[in-house]
Amino acid sequence: MTGEQATEKSNGSAPLLPKEARTRHPTPTWAYVAFMAIVIISYIALPNPLQPHHGEEPSIQHVFYYGWLTAVSTGLGALPLVFAPDLSAYWVGISNGKCILAVLVWFGVLL
Repeated sequence: MTGEQATEKSNGSAPLLPKEARTRHPTPTWAYVAFMAIVIISYIALPNPLQPHHGEEPSIQHVFYYGWLTAVSTGLGALPLVFAPDLSAYWVGISNGKCILAVLVWFGVLL
């Protein structure tokens, strides 16, 4: 049996990962440190009050905090890929279609 045949399912659909790639590895320490840094920055940057009072301009702290939340939310959007690294081509296609749809909606909002 060749290497290509060994990595395919018996029905010939999506290829499986080699055995070395399927082993579980412990979460590195830097990941916990990065998570704690994100939590600490989010807590420290929290403006008080959360929204500016009626008629007031938002402060630089408000602008930074909402930009920070946007960046963290974008990173969290990629988190499911950590738990499903070997997606089949079907689900990758579905995800790409949803991304294209989101971009089209965004352009529709701009127009």
